[in-house]
Amino acid sequence: MTAPAEAERRAGVRPAVAAALDAASILAFAVVGQVSHGGVDADVLLVAAPFLAAGALGHLLVRRRRDRVWPGGVAVWLVTWAGGMAVRALLNDGVAGAFVLVGLGALGVLMLGWRAVAGLARRRG
Repeated sequence: MTAPAEAERRAGVRPAVAAALDAASILAFAVVGQVSHGGVDADVLLVAAPFLAAGALGHLLVRRRRDRVWPGGVAVWLVTWAGGMAVRALLNDGVAGAFVLVGLGALGVLMLGWRAVAGLARRRG
């Protein structure tokens, strides 16, 4: 492997790609949630919007290693979850205890999951 290729492999996922994968994770969370409650409609974007905004904030706050599970990925995930829930609470959009816990777990699996897969790929690369 050439030196530039090796350096890029170690560098990890580009910030824009990491943000896009997190956005896809958030949208998947919203879609699965709607499917579990009877079907997907245009409201899926209303469900996802607070988490997408909080995820963008998480990416702005976490400048290093945001494509790694620890510490950047955990920080982006928790900012996304907490910020999304806070916005939903402010808008009276519902933050029932079960939703808070399911959101924490589902966003964690999705947002940290792609980072874990990317980490494995980097090591095997």
